[in-house]
Amino acid sequence: MKYKFLILSFLLSSIVFSQKKELKGIITDSINNPIIGATVLLKDTEDNFINYSLTDENGNYLIEINNATNKYILEISFLGFKTEKETILIDKSTFIKNYSLVEDFVALKEVLVEEHQKVTIQQDTTFIKVKSFSNNTEQTVEDILKKLPGITVQKDGTIKAHGKTIDKLLVEGEDIFNQNYKILSRNLDANTLEEVQILDNFEDNPILKSLSNSNKVAINLKLKKGLENVWFGNINAGYGTEKRFKENVNIGLLRKKIKGFYFLDYSNLGSNTSDLLDGNFGQMDFSMNEKIELKSNKVLNTNLFENSFFQTSQINFNKGLLNSLSFTSKISNKTIIRTSINYFNDSQLQNQNQILNYTLPNETIENSEQSSFNKDYKNSFGEIEVKYLSSDNSYFTNYLKFNFSPTELKNSVTFNTNENIENINQTDNFIVNHLENTYKIGFNKLLQNYIYIGLNSLNEKNKVFSEKLNEYFIVDSNKTIIQRVKNNLFYSGIKSSYLYKKTIFESSSTIQFHFEEEISNSKINTLENESLQSNIAEFNKTIISFNQVTKIKLLKNLKFNSNLNSNFTNLNSSNFFLYSFQNNLHYKTPKKGSFNLSYIINKKLPENYLINQQNNLIDYRSFNKGSKNIEAITSNTLLLNYHLDLDKRNFSIDINTELKRTNKLYSYKTTINNDLLFNENIILGKYNSYNLSFILTKYIKPINLVSKIENYNNWSTVPLQLSNESPINYKNYSSSFKISNSTIFEKFPNFDFGFSYMLNKSSFQNTSNKNNFKEYFINLNYDEIKNFVFEIKNSLYVINNEKYHFLNLIASFNPNNSNLTLKVIANNLNDENVFIIQTVDNFTFYQKTINLVPKYYLLSLKYQF
Repeated sequence: MKYKFLILSFLLSSIVFSQKKELKGIITDSINNPIIGATVLLKDTEDNFINYSLTDENGNYLIEINNATNKYILEISFLGFKTEKETILIDKSTFIKNYSLVEDFVALKEVLVEEHQKVTIQQDTTFIKVKSFSNNTEQTVEDILKKLPGITVQKDGTIKAHGKTIDKLLVEGEDIFNQNYKILSRNLDANTLEEVQILDNFEDNPILKSLSNSNKVAINLKLKKGLENVWFGNINAGYGTEKRFKENVNIGLLRKKIKGFYFLDYSNLGSNTSDLLDGNFGQMDFSMNEKIELKSNKVLNTNLFENSFFQTSQINFNKGLLNSLSFTSKISNKTIIRTSINYFNDSQLQNQNQILNYTLPNETIENSEQSSFNKDYKNSFGEIEVKYLSSDNSYFTNYLKFNFSPTELKNSVTFNTNENIENINQTDNFIVNHLENTYKIGFNKLLQNYIYIGLNSLNEKNKVFSEKLNEYFIVDSNKTIIQRVKNNLFYSGIKSSYLYKKTIFESSSTIQFHFEEEISNSKINTLENESLQSNIAEFNKTIISFNQVTKIKLLKNLKFNSNLNSNFTNLNSSNFFLYSFQNNLHYKTPKKGSFNLSYIINKKLPENYLINQQNNLIDYRSFNKGSKNIEAITSNTLLLNYHLDLDKRNFSIDINTELKRTNKLYSYKTTINNDLLFNENIILGKYNSYNLSFILTKYIKPINLVSKIENYNNWSTVPLQLSNESPINYKNYSSSFKISNSTIFEKFPNFDFGFSYMLNKSSFQNTSNKNNFKEYFINLNYDEIKNFVFEIKNSLYVINNEKYHFLNLIASFNPNNSNLTLKVIANNLNDENVFIIQTVDNFTFYQKTINLVPKYYLLSLKYQF
C-alpha cells in the first residue's frame, strides 16, 4: 500500500492543467537561408525569463507559453548576426513571427581574430585549442587536460574546471559515461582531440536549464574533423621482458543519432582498472536534484598497501583487464537512451615485510610481519538511462544502475614466529533505479518528482588458520576458523520539489520520505561447523525531511544562498530530530575572480557499522565492534574559496580553506591481548581538522612554458583510547608542494621538469614520526628527427634520506603515410628493487619494506584507423 501511495503521488503531482499558447516562426539570414541553432528567448515585460527555443535545421522555432498575460519581449541572437529585440502582443492561441537577421561584421571580425588565439570565451563557454598546449607526447585525454589552463586533474583522476569538480565529461555535446568519465579520460587517445570546452553554469536537465541558475561546470571534448560518421580508433599490442605485456583496442563512432566508444585494455604494467569506477556511495542528500545511492560497509579488510609516492608502474604488480562499451542513441527528437556495460578485473600481487611496534602506556611491544598477498577483484557494472522530453514543459529520466563484484584475497603471513593463512571471499551486488520528472507549471515555476529504490547484497567469507585465534576461541590449534557475514540493504523513497524564481530571487522547497532496512547476519564456526559466535544486527530507519534552498541576488556581483534541512528520523524505534544549515556568500567579477564564504552546521546520526554490536573479525588477528550508544554528532564547518580564471591570459588561481570541528566523535578504543587487536567504537572528545590548498597555473608566452604550482595542507586532531587508559589525541600534519613545467616549442626539444615535496608528521603520546619525500624530475621530448619521437623520463626520489632513481626511455617510429607506429619502452633502467617507509598510525609504528617493479623492456605496435 505504501508503494502504491508513492507512485500515485508522483503521477498526480506531474499532471498540471493550464491554458497554452504557441509562438512559432522561421529565422533566416539576409538572403533567406535558414539559420540553425539561433537562440529565441521570451521574457515578460519585467525581464523575467519565460521560455526559449533553438532553431532547427530549417530555421524553425517553437515556444509554448503557460501565462495569462499577452505582452512579451522577444529576443533572437546568433553569433555573427545582430541581436533582434522586440516587444510583441500575443492575443491568440497560435502566433507566428518570422525574422531575418542582419550580419554583424564587427562581431565576425572579432571571431576571425579569435580563431588564431589559444583560448577564447563566448558567454559561459571557454574554448581551448589543444594543439597550443601539447608537445605531442600525451597518450590520453587526461594527459592533455593536466596541461590546460583552468583545469586540474587530481591524483585519483577526478577533474576540476574553474575551481569546481566537473558534473559531466561530454563528447561532442553528448554525455556517454556519466560519473564514470575516467574510463574515457584515461583511455581515449589524445591524438583525437581538437578542442576542449569548459561549460560554466551547466545543466543537463533542459527544463531546469530554462529556469534555475546552475552553479555546475562540465567539460566538452571536440574531436578532430574527419572523425564524424566513420569508425575510428587504434589497436595496440606490446610484449617485453619479465613477461610484461600491454594490449588495447580503442574504437569510437560519432554519428548524428548514435555516439559510442569501445575500450579494451589488458596489461600488467601497473594500472588498476577498478580505479576508473566512481565510488560515490553512502550520501544522503535531501536537496533538490540530488540522487540517493547507498551501500553496506564491508567488514573484511581486503585493502593492500596504498602507494602515495611512486607511480603505479613502479610499484604495482598487477594484471588488469578493462572491457567497456558505452554509447548514447537518439531514438527520436524527444528520446535519448544511454547505455554503458563494463567489466573490470584486477589481479594484484604484493609482498611486504614490516616491523610493528605498539606504544602502550607502560611498555612497547615489538612485532614483525611478513606477508604475501594475492588479490583478485572482478566487477561487472552497467547503466541504462532513458531521457524523454515529452513536451517543452515536461522532462522524464529513468536511470538504472547495477553491479556484480566478487573479490578474493589470499594472504600467507608470518606474524613473529606464527604461521597464518587467510582466504577472503567477498561478493558485493547492487541494483538501484531512479525515476524523475521535471514539469514546468508556469513561466517561473516548476515541480520535480523523484522516486528511487535500491538493493545491496553483500556476502563475505573469511577462512583463517591462526594459532592465536584458536587460543582465543578455545579450539584445537590445528583447526581452521570460518567467518561468514551476510548484509542485505533495502531502501526506497520519494522526493518532491517546488521551484519558484523571480529576477533576483530563487526558492526551492523539497519534501522527502525515505525508508531503509539493513540486516547483518554474522557467524563464526570451525571448518567442522562447530559454532563459535553468531549474532544478527538489524537497522530500520524512516526519515521524513523538509529542505528549503533560497538564492538571493543582493547586488550585481553579490549573491546569498541558504540551505536549511530538518528531518525526523526513526531508527530502531528511537526518534531523532536532525538538521543541517548552510549559509553562503558568493561574490564574482570577471577581472577579480570569485569569492565564496560558507558556514555549515550539520547534526546527523552515525553510519550503521559504527553502532553494529557484532564483534566481527576483519583479518587474521583483528576484531571490530560498534558502539552501544547511538548519539547524533554535530559538526561545524567554515569554508573559504577564492578562484580566478583569466583564460585569455592563460592564468588561473584557486585557493581553498576548510575548518571543521565536531562536538564529539565515534573513535576506537583498542585493546591488545595475546597479539590480537580488539577495536571498539566509542564516543570520545572533539575532532578538529583544517585544510588549505593553493593551485596556480600560468602560460608564459615569451618562453612557451606552461607552469603549475600546487600546495595542499592538512592539520587534524583525533581522540583515541588505548585499553582502559584516558583518551589521548592523535595529531597529524601533512603537506605537499609541487611545481611542474612543460615547454611547448615547435622546432626545439621539449622538457617536462619540476620538483615536489611531501611532509607527514604525526604524534601519539610520547611517540612521533616524520616522513620527508622529495621528487626531482626532468623529461626530454624530442621529435625533430623525421618520423621519430624520443622521450627520456628521469626521476629522483628522496625518502627519509634514502635515494631511488628511476630512468625510463620511450622511442616511437611512425613511417610516412602510414597508420602504424612502432614503440620501444625501457622501464626502470637503474633496476631499483625495494623501498622502505615509516609511518605512525594511532598507537602503532610501522616500518614497511615493499618490492618495486624490476627493469623490463617492451616492444609495441600500434595501428590507427
